[in-house]
Amino acid sequence: MKTGYSFKFSGNYIYVRHFEDFIVSAQSMNIFWEDLAAFCKTYNCKKVLAEGNIFKRKMSTVEAFQFGNTAGKKILGLWLAFVFPEYQADVTTDFFKTVAKNRGVRIDFFNDYEDALQWLNVIERMNAA
Repeated sequence: MKTGYSFKFSGNYIYVRHFEDFIVSAQSMNIFWEDLAAFCKTYNCKKVLAEGNIFKRKMSTVEAFQFGNTAGKKILGLWLAFVFPEYQADVTTDFFKTVAKNRGVRIDFFNDYEDALQWLNVIERMNAA
């Protein structure tokens, strides 16, 4: 099954690369949280930087609640910085972040890689190639 993303461990954070065919949906996000939880556990790391270009998002307010809730259940204490260069946050994005925060997960969205690393308190950029 094609997942639409890859994981790498940099030594001090996990790097997630979202491929251009990744569509944010209930099915893709359920699989994503499962995969990310397993990878975090393997490397005992809860700082994650996810990067890519998200062109399609199929997420209702109910799904935003479910995704934020699932993140807290799967990876309590997670810090997840999404870097999507042209992404414009909206009320669904803000709701998702709030739900996750209320469940012990910090999530934020950035247009700039360096800002995301600073927020994660990670100094070095990993070679993402």
